[in-house]
Amino acid sequence: MDTDLTALVSRIEQLEGETQTLRQEVAALCGLLGFSGERASTQKMLGPIWCEMLTVGTELGKIGVTLSALETGGSIAVCGEDHRVRVFLNTDAYGGLVHVLGNDLKNRVHLWVDENGGDVAVFGNDAKPRSGLRVLPTGGGLVTVLANDDLTRATLRALDDGGYVDVFRPTSDCSVASLRTNEDGGTLVVANKEGKTLASIMANDNGGLMNVFSNDHIHVGGMSAVNNVGALFSLIRDGEPQITLMTTEGGGRINAHAPNGDVRASLLSETHGGDINLWNNRDQLGVILGYNEQGGWLSLGADGTSSGILMIQDQQGGCIHVGNRSHQGTVGLSTTDLGGHIFLSGSEGRKGLMHGVDEQGGCVTLHGNDGNVRVGLTVSDEGGLVTVFNDDAKLQTIMKVTPMGGVVGVMGIDGQQRAGMWVEGDGGKIAVFDEDQQMKAAMQSESLGGMISVISAGFPQVVLRADWDGGQVVICGQNERPGAILAMTESGGGLQLFDTEGEPRGAFPADDDEEDDDDDQ
Repeated sequence: MDTDLTALVSRIEQLEGETQTLRQEVAALCGLLGFSGERASTQKMLGPIWCEMLTVGTELGKIGVTLSALETGGSIAVCGEDHRVRVFLNTDAYGGLVHVLGNDLKNRVHLWVDENGGDVAVFGNDAKPRSGLRVLPTGGGLVTVLANDDLTRATLRALDDGGYVDVFRPTSDCSVASLRTNEDGGTLVVANKEGKTLASIMANDNGGLMNVFSNDHIHVGGMSAVNNVGALFSLIRDGEPQITLMTTEGGGRINAHAPNGDVRASLLSETHGGDINLWNNRDQLGVILGYNEQGGWLSLGADGTSSGILMIQDQQGGCIHVGNRSHQGTVGLSTTDLGGHIFLSGSEGRKGLMHGVDEQGGCVTLHGNDGNVRVGLTVSDEGGLVTVFNDDAKLQTIMKVTPMGGVVGVMGIDGQQRAGMWVEGDGGKIAVFDEDQQMKAAMQSESLGGMISVISAGFPQVVLRADWDGGQVVICGQNERPGAILAMTESGGGLQLFDTEGEPRGAFPADDDEEDDDDDQ
């Protein structure tokens, strides 16, 4: 009798030690994932666990995502199927940056932010910058477009009191065309390759002024207009109009002609709006700048049928679209009353990155070369959501936070769930599934205690349960009936054994009445 009691006490002490170890491991995992709760704060758990690097991969050992932490910030690296980084996000004491690389591991897009503002750079297949967007420390923004020779072709800048657009020649760093606006009005300047002004147009509250110069900067023509007064001016060569200017009370027009008299450029203003149009020598529109009661637009094209750069502003918001010869967009920015979107796509028009914000929250999606989503991040008033997909567009990992709690799910390569963790209300649950989506093990907790279950054939085989009054271990047979129950409460502990029919066959200690009967005998 004493030997059995000693063995039972030893086994109970062993189970208590294993339970304490399991609690410490759960507390460490909760600390790593950032979860906290009433139960976690009342238990004697291990201290916080700090992880400088976390790598997420597939069952085959392929690295998908790497997270790193430093004293000044952290980084996230998302890899392609060749284990090499395709997207890199980093933050430090000065700000943050995002790098997007192509399959050749050359830069495609850079986004970074520091104490001076923010920048976006888009690169060509040769990893050389082709366009950039920058927020200036002094206020406003700057857009730069470069050619294949790495020289700037156009710049667009916005300041607090206005903005300007500059266009450059391939062989000169001097601006050959410039458009300025400020609180007093606007100015359009055209220069030669040495940067000398050839023509200028200025406008203010009193009217407008136009000047034309020779290559030696000699004034050869001009026109002025005063409020409520119309005007007309034209320059003619060889009997054909070269420049025509017309103004009326309802608006005005400026036309630039070819030697044969055909219009090559037109500036129109009327009651409902206006536009600027530029044609090439094949009578194809290359540039359109217009506005009306709804808003304005700017279109830059190469063949007269498609826009290389398109900017639109209306009552709902604005849009900037940069395309290529195949009529597919590569960079786009849009805004509305509800928010805005940024999207990047490849030469074939497949999505690469999308970033959207509206009144509900924000969303960022990263796409693979096939256009399918690889990573998604969503934030709303209700919480947040992170999803990761594999090459077959099947969900691999999901993390979700709501006002009620959080959920983490891990799927196999077939997209079926393999493990899950839920936190809601006063407790949480962790479950592991097999390839047939059958739960094999579960661990859950609530305000009064917790439970661990090992499952086979669809029902628990071993159950460990604990609450404020004690704990219990239940072992079941193949017929779902309990075979043994080990329990402990404030009053003591006991072991009860059952037969295959679920009928009790033995107990330790016995009931008080049975002990009295033994004493009487």
